[in-house]
Amino acid sequence: MLVENNQFLKKVESLFLSNKQKGSVNISFKQVPLKLKNSPNVMEVDSKSLFQTLVKATDNKKNKITTLVTVEAFSKFFEQLNPLLRTQMDTLKKRVRNKEKKSKSKKVQ
Repeated sequence: MLVENNQFLKKVESLFLSNKQKGSVNISFKQVPLKLKNSPNVMEVDSKSLFQTLVKATDNKKNKITTLVTVEAFSKFFEQLNPLLRTQMDTLKKRVRNKEKKSKSKKVQ
Protein backbone atom coordinates (compact mmCIF):
# COMPACT_ATOMS: atom_id res chain seq x y z
CA MET A 1 0.00 0.00 0.00
CA LEU A 2 1.27 3.48 -0.84
CA VAL A 3 1.70 5.68 2.25
CA GLU A 4 3.27 9.01 3.22
CA ASN A 5 6.98 9.12 4.07
CA ASN A 6 6.47 9.55 7.84
CA GLN A 7 3.91 6.75 7.98
CA PHE A 8 6.30 4.55 6.00
CA LEU A 9 9.04 5.03 8.59
CA LYS A 10 6.67 4.15 11.45
CA LYS A 11 5.38 1.04 9.67
CA VAL A 12 8.91 -0.11 8.80
CA GLU A 13 9.83 0.18 12.46
CA SER A 14 6.82 -1.96 13.39
CA LEU A 15 7.85 -4.50 10.70
CA PHE A 16 11.30 -4.72 12.25
CA LEU A 17 9.88 -5.18 15.74
CA SER A 18 7.44 -7.89 14.64
CA ASN A 19 10.25 -9.82 12.91
CA LYS A 20 12.88 -9.27 15.62
CA GLN A 21 13.02 -12.86 16.91
CA LYS A 22 12.50 -14.68 13.64
CA GLY A 23 12.11 -13.41 10.11
CA SER A 24 13.52 -10.74 7.88
CA VAL A 25 12.58 -7.40 6.38
CA ASN A 26 13.55 -6.49 2.82
CA ILE A 27 13.85 -2.87 1.74
CA SER A 28 14.36 -1.93 -1.90
CA PHE A 29 14.89 1.36 -3.70
CA LYS A 30 13.93 1.97 -7.32
CA GLN A 31 14.22 5.12 -9.38
CA VAL A 32 10.93 5.90 -11.12
CA PRO A 33 10.57 8.44 -13.95
CA LEU A 34 7.88 11.08 -13.62
CA LYS A 35 5.10 11.06 -16.16
CA LEU A 36 4.92 14.57 -17.53
CA LYS A 37 1.52 15.44 -18.92
CA ASN A 38 1.15 18.23 -21.49
CA SER A 39 4.88 18.83 -21.62
CA PRO A 40 6.01 19.25 -25.22
CA ASN A 41 9.55 20.29 -24.26
CA VAL A 42 11.05 17.82 -21.86
CA MET A 43 14.51 19.36 -22.34
CA GLU A 44 13.49 22.47 -20.38
CA VAL A 45 12.89 20.49 -17.19
CA ASP A 46 15.86 19.72 -14.93
CA SER A 47 16.92 16.09 -15.42
CA LYS A 48 17.25 15.48 -11.65
CA SER A 49 13.64 16.44 -11.03
CA LEU A 50 12.42 13.91 -13.62
CA PHE A 51 12.83 11.02 -11.19
CA GLN A 52 11.36 9.95 -7.88
CA THR A 53 12.44 7.05 -5.70
CA LEU A 54 10.06 4.22 -4.93
CA VAL A 55 10.91 2.66 -1.56
CA LYS A 56 9.39 -0.73 -0.77
CA ALA A 57 9.51 -2.70 2.47
CA THR A 58 8.19 -6.22 2.98
CA ASP A 59 8.52 -9.04 5.46
CA ASN A 60 8.06 -11.72 2.75
CA LYS A 61 4.62 -12.47 4.12
CA LYS A 62 1.49 -10.36 3.75
CA ASN A 63 2.90 -7.02 4.88
CA LYS A 64 4.04 -4.74 2.06
CA ILE A 65 4.59 -1.00 2.37
CA THR A 66 5.51 1.48 -0.36
CA THR A 67 6.26 5.19 -0.51
CA LEU A 68 7.33 7.65 -3.19
CA VAL A 69 10.14 10.02 -2.25
CA THR A 70 10.89 13.11 -4.31
CA VAL A 71 14.43 14.17 -5.15
CA GLU A 72 14.19 17.17 -2.83
CA ALA A 73 12.99 15.10 0.13
CA PHE A 74 15.25 12.08 -0.39
CA SER A 75 18.18 13.24 1.74
CA LYS A 76 15.88 14.11 4.66
CA PHE A 77 14.04 10.80 4.28
CA PHE A 78 17.28 8.82 4.21
CA GLU A 79 18.59 10.67 7.28
CA GLN A 80 15.50 9.46 9.14
CA LEU A 81 15.68 5.92 7.74
CA ASN A 82 19.41 5.38 8.36
CA PRO A 83 19.33 5.40 12.21
CA LEU A 84 16.31 3.12 12.13
CA LEU A 85 18.18 0.60 9.99
CA ARG A 86 21.31 0.79 12.16
CA THR A 87 19.42 0.14 15.39
CA GLN A 88 17.56 -2.83 13.93
CA MET A 89 20.67 -4.52 12.51
CA ASP A 90 22.06 -5.43 15.92
CA THR A 91 21.15 -9.10 15.50
CA LEU A 92 23.44 -9.57 12.50
CA LYS A 93 26.31 -11.98 12.99
CA LYS A 94 29.83 -10.65 12.71
CA ARG A 95 31.95 -12.01 9.90
CA VAL A 96 34.50 -14.67 10.90
CA ARG A 97 37.93 -13.89 9.50
CA ASN A 98 40.65 -16.44 8.90
CA LYS A 99 43.86 -15.78 10.80
CA GLU A 100 45.78 -18.26 8.63
CA LYS A 101 46.12 -15.86 5.72
CA LYS A 102 47.73 -13.22 7.92
CA SER A 103 50.22 -15.67 9.47
CA LYS A 104 51.27 -17.08 6.06
CA SER A 105 52.09 -13.64 4.71
CA LYS A 106 54.34 -12.95 7.71
CA LYS A 107 56.31 -16.20 7.20
CA VAL A 108 57.14 -15.34 3.57
CA GLN A 109 58.86 -12.10 4.53
